[in-house]
Amino acid sequence: SSDADGWEYQTDFESFTRNRRDYRRGDSCRRRRWTRTRMVKPPQLDDPHRLLRFVWDPTTDEYGNVHVEVRSNLRIFNSTGGALSFFLNSPSWASDVSVGIAEPGGKINVPVALASAVYMKIGRATVGCEVLPDDGSGCSEKIMIIPLSPNSSNYIRSSMDLADVSGTVLHFLVEIRCRRGIVDVIIEPVLRMINLLPCQVECQVGEMLDSTDKRPPDTKPAVGKRGRPITKTETLTLESGGEGKFTAINPWRKPHVSF
Repeated sequence: SSDADGWEYQTDFESFTRNRRDYRRGDSCRRRRWTRTRMVKPPQLDDPHRLLRFVWDPTTDEYGNVHVEVRSNLRIFNSTGGALSFFLNSPSWASDVSVGIAEPGGKINVPVALASAVYMKIGRATVGCEVLPDDGSGCSEKIMIIPLSPNSSNYIRSSMDLADVSGTVLHFLVEIRCRRGIVDVIIEPVLRMINLLPCQVECQVGEMLDSTDKRPPDTKPAVGKRGRPITKTETLTLESGGEGKFTAINPWRKPHVSF
């Protein structure tokens, strides 16, 4: 296997084989395949001759009745713990187009007219979120949602600066899953935590601060000899058997957790 960015690791370049693996302590080399993505430029939204793709999704209930859901070939799933808004774009469109808000665990069936989108942005689910700010604050960068092949699955890292006084930045894993040309874009948290104890647990996660970070450090000391300051980024209360989904944590800044 490989990490979320597609890198595979080995101790040296001569050790690479067909068996891919993640990073291990002592690895000094990494590689990944460069995959080109080409496509025909999508038509404009007002083009009456453009091709529209439909998916017929039949299901059968316990009484034998068949129900057919007709939708586009593009869906967006929100697997994080907070509501998110989504915007789509294409090189032939004049601007970003809002496709709505997905609650935690919810999904958006993208309208057929917008299913030819090439890029997606993740935004905050707030009042007036149907329009992106001119300065691009409060939303992620453009994420290309074109699948690598008709049957493929790949991950992309993304982040969204809330642009508020807290200095919070949300981080996501975006999976682009395609089966027979039907595309599902799944937004995942960067950290999941499951409470298997027979009691309620309060979890606090934090990350290390660098010299340029203006956020206040946490009063609790970090475990270790270096003693670098950390800042608390998110707190969740987990019931017994419950799962916590953390997005306000940067995986590159050595996350810490306390209970």
